[in-house]
Amino acid sequence: MKLLAREFGEPEVEETISRLRERRYLDDRSLAEAVARTQARTRHQGPLKVRAHLRRRLIPDALALEAIRAEFPEGAEAQRAVIALRRLQPVPAASRDGGLDGAISPAERRKEAGRLFRRLVARGYSGEAARHAVLSAERPLEQERHPELGT
Repeated sequence: MKLLAREFGEPEVEETISRLRERRYLDDRSLAEAVARTQARTRHQGPLKVRAHLRRRLIPDALALEAIRAEFPEGAEAQRAVIALRRLQPVPAASRDGGLDGAISPAERRKEAGRLFRRLVARGYSGEAARHAVLSAERPLEQERHPELGT
């Protein structure tokens, strides 16, 4: 340890570490939870990316998995992917150009869906969650394109 290398006595080091733990300054669990929360909620990263970040911070795997499970309970990953997608999804080109009906060609729609899917996976979301988010995002576009059909 650095304190021992600086010639502090072992009893002083143990006392200092004990005091820091009591005050929760040295708490891997709290750190793991805080990092997972920040990465998921403010950086909109998925559980795979959060886990990699926790590994880089040298958080023990058991604590990292606990923190990830707490931040991404059953079904939350898909919901978080939808939120992340909203931040990634640009305004459709037809809307920017002032197109008459805002229609996007099927080929462009597939291309954009693939791009968004890959970006979500790169952010650490599972393929299933990314697929759910992309499909969820397409449904409102379809409703906007065909309001007279009610779909």
